Amino acid sequence: MAGCGRQLRAATGGPFGLDFGAVIDMGSARRVDTDLLAQVLPGIERILLDEINTGGDDPS
Repeated sequence: MAGCGRQLRAATGGPFGLDFGAVIDMGSARRVDTDLLAQVLPGIERILLDEINTGGDDPS
């Protein structure tokens, strides 16, 4: 997922999802198994958004 941080869809309230098409295209260019990538992206998206919205592990 490295390099996909700029593939977020965002609105006024902040990021709300990954641009799956762009992420799959990036994976294809990097010769990743795009079928597998498509299967795991929804779970990864949820984790990334949770981390962004909670500020990660930063307790401050």
